[in-house]
Amino acid sequence: MDTKLIDMYKKYTKKNKLYEFTKYLNDNNLKDTFLQQLFNSTFMKRYEGKEYNDAMELSNYAIALSRNTLEDKFGEDLAKKMIEAIYKIDDPFSRNHKIMALAVGDEIKGISDEISRKNLENLLDLTSNPDNVYGIHIVGGQAGEGYMQFGYPITGHKFVAKDYEMDNDSTFYKNLELNISKNTYLFRNDQIGLILKLIANRGYNEPTGKYNDVMLVSIPKDELDNNNPDIIADIGGHKFLSPEYIKGYARIDIGDGSINQIFTSPYFAEKFSIPQNFNEWNSQFENWYEKSKSLEFQQYKHGLVDIFKSLVKGRIKKTTEEKTNQIEDNNGFVR
Repeated sequence: MDTKLIDMYKKYTKKNKLYEFTKYLNDNNLKDTFLQQLFNSTFMKRYEGKEYNDAMELSNYAIALSRNTLEDKFGEDLAKKMIEAIYKIDDPFSRNHKIMALAVGDEIKGISDEISRKNLENLLDLTSNPDNVYGIHIVGGQAGEGYMQFGYPITGHKFVAKDYEMDNDSTFYKNLELNISKNTYLFRNDQIGLILKLIANRGYNEPTGKYNDVMLVSIPKDELDNNNPDIIADIGGHKFLSPEYIKGYARIDIGDGSINQIFTSPYFAEKFSIPQNFNEWNSQFENWYEKSKSLEFQQYKHGLVDIFKSLVKGRIKKTTEEKTNQIEDNNGFVR
């Protein structure tokens, strides 16, 4: 496995000459190659301690390195929301996979027009609560309106689950996440993963028309983890995902994967509350994002990710004084 550019990055970082390395990548048209080597070098790896910190630092660099590419490809507003979504992810491999998919890959197509871009921005907004598990259920036609009103049956994918397994109350309610996921893709803190899956599976269930409806699911993490039975509605002896947990649906063009329209549900029960210190984290992200525009950015580590992980868990322990004393490099990035 070729890691030449990753090794160069480490050497330049030690010499505090990351700007020169960035210039080298740009001058030689090697940004995509660098991202590919980064993805390959972290493939399915799990990190701990200093190794994790270094991997997150490298990933942060890759995010900033990809900024101009994403802005050219998706426009500034959508690119910023995508970058913020990636920045929240606390797993280096998952982050690098999303960077590759967006900056180098062509998984997301059909969003050259303003309407499609705004719909994708809207989808990112609808799935931004860190306290929720989000999901998609691909209908196989344009039945989203009825499913939004009454819920959709939890019957399992083809070849995955049998009806009797879903109807057995003695086991079904012991692991709702497992059973719901048999016909619903669920995502924890992975908005980009949800979008990639939605687009990749837009033709699922062989819809006969131009569009396919995709139900947008939103379930509070604590309710799903505690197997809250209210998540499921019993209709005529069959199990349905309750309409209160369906945020709406997206109508997808099965040809190019563009989002034609997003419908929000009046039956959805919003349970969102702003996590502690979320505004502070957002302010720090905005500062990082502004700095990342410059080619003079130097190494910046995983400090904001740690803050985000802590605020999601409601365990921010640093005082204002401690935050003031954080070590910053010359460009203002948290080290």
